[in-house]
Amino acid sequence: MLFKNITYLNEEYEVITDTYILVEDKHITYVGAERPFDYEGPTYDGRGKLLIPGFVNSHSHTPMTLIRGYGENLALAQWLNDCIFPFEARMQPDDIYYGTLLGIAEMARYGIVSTTDMYYNIPKMTSAFTTAGMKANLSHTIVGTYGGDFTRSPVYIDSKRGFLNYNEAHDLVKIDIAIHAEYTTDEKVVWGAANLAKELKTGLHFHLSETQGEVEECKARHKGLTPVEYFARQGVFDVPANAAHGVWLEEDDYAILKEHDVTIATCPKSNLKLASGLLNYQKLKEHEIRVALGTDSVASNNNLNFPEEMRVFSLLQKYNSKDPTAASPKEVMALASRNGFIAQRRKDSGVIAPGFKADLAVFDISGTNFQPQDEILNHLVYSASGSDNLLTMVDGQIIYNQGEFPTIDLEQVIFEVNAAKKRILGELKGPGN
Repeated sequence: MLFKNITYLNEEYEVITDTYILVEDKHITYVGAERPFDYEGPTYDGRGKLLIPGFVNSHSHTPMTLIRGYGENLALAQWLNDCIFPFEARMQPDDIYYGTLLGIAEMARYGIVSTTDMYYNIPKMTSAFTTAGMKANLSHTIVGTYGGDFTRSPVYIDSKRGFLNYNEAHDLVKIDIAIHAEYTTDEKVVWGAANLAKELKTGLHFHLSETQGEVEECKARHKGLTPVEYFARQGVFDVPANAAHGVWLEEDDYAILKEHDVTIATCPKSNLKLASGLLNYQKLKEHEIRVALGTDSVASNNNLNFPEEMRVFSLLQKYNSKDPTAASPKEVMALASRNGFIAQRRKDSGVIAPGFKADLAVFDISGTNFQPQDEILNHLVYSASGSDNLLTMVDGQIIYNQGEFPTIDLEQVIFEVNAAKKRILGELKGPGN
């Protein structure tokens, strides 16, 4: 496909107008002011449109679309133990498949081209992502404590089998190892999961210092160690690490995170809803720690509207630092796209330039919220709505186009997830309720 006369963001997030950008197979092969003289294929009229690197959702639990709206207005521990975990225990494999497809459709609607996801049933999730044509780093959540040999536990076996069977079996999917959190595992489990990731030469995905209570309880359990210090001792940071939240970091934590090149995946709307706290982005930036942007699940968000996530993140950081220059639009775009791809070990995506993968989104900039058009990048972060996204492309394949989902039977997906939720809620209420 040839995008003609389109405005785009270059590698430095500068706005370049009236450009021709050619996508062939999975890659961008040409960017220039002149039309490629020998091209005769389909053309996309780019007038009034902005082409951007697609967004990366750096922390998600995609199948939890089924739980949207359930167990609202509760503190994190009560929300997890009383609502989320009991609901998830009743989810069947097909529930996970269709819940994943619903989440993928919503992400594609808002310009997301890849996600870093922690959940269960790698086969069903891989099938959903490859069917829909979206990229993902998937991981089977390791949670619980095990008195015997952890390497013989079902969760260890499922994690290893998921990697061996599905890692890069399709270009779209990578498999990582996931530790749910310090407070839902023990030392044997954390050590075993870290060693498994080392053995498989893959990454680790986990929740880290999400609440103040989590940090204080960890210190009480582990002789004053913060979750960062505890995980460091267990070897968690010896492989590529994607740490969700990082809201309650302490002074010594920053040097550890920097030394090990850990990515902090911030989820501002989820942290606000659960009253977890606010990320100290300025402190992370001072220590040159990579930060990427995520949504968390729609059970704690409640949507996957990434432009909204970008705006909330930027405004919160300005308020939190009492500095209106904090979290500039260029920084926010890096968090929303390139940093997420780097954390996923996909360094061939996130830039609009020849040789990079065609993981792209097209925004309508002809509307009133983008006028006047002299500050388009500012408008993208502060004025845009998710509904301004017109087209989402992954590896050169269109997966969303102006209300249509070419790779997903959305009508069937909606039917299946509603039926699944009705069944599960009935089971939770029990007979006669």
